[in-house]
Amino acid sequence: RKYVSKLTNDLRSVNRNAPIISASGSCGGMLRHEAHEILEMDTPELRDVGSRTWDISEFLLHLYDKGELDTNFQRIDVTIPYHAPCQVKSQGLGKPAIELMSLIPGVTVKDSEQPCCGIAGTYGMKKEKYAIAQAVGAPVFDFIKQVNAELAACDTETCRWQLRTATGANVVHPIWLIHKAYGLPNG
Repeated sequence: RKYVSKLTNDLRSVNRNAPIISASGSCGGMLRHEAHEILEMDTPELRDVGSRTWDISEFLLHLYDKGELDTNFQRIDVTIPYHAPCQVKSQGLGKPAIELMSLIPGVTVKDSEQPCCGIAGTYGMKKEKYAIAQAVGAPVFDFIKQVNAELAACDTETCRWQLRTATGANVVHPIWLIHKAYGLPNG
């Protein structure tokens, strides 16, 4: 609670009207819902921060819908397997990363449509839970290997780690592909 309160105050001190953009499903979810529910924190400050918090793909699609997103993307010919993490799905956002990546010419996104990669935060990192995590994630691993064994996309850090470790693929955040489509260095 102490850390959430400090983060809330820090975010509010910067600009009380600015959107707060999160590239982490777990961090964005914490600010939007989880701190309220799990930590039973219901303060006006946290409600303010939560109401201004956006997932980065959701925010960029919002800009696109308003005609404010530069879509002068370079063509990238790739079929990319995508897995929507539980932390993003639990926020009720749909799958904005799929829509966003699909704006790039040449990109075909294939959705794993699987409920979970098995990692569940740190659950799957525990020695005694590893086999369970691998069994839960097996359909996602197989999907990635079948669609594109070299490159996949997923929004959340621990899920990317799980997928990378299990498949050997370079598993990137969807924004990596946007970065690359803009022709930016190290994309």
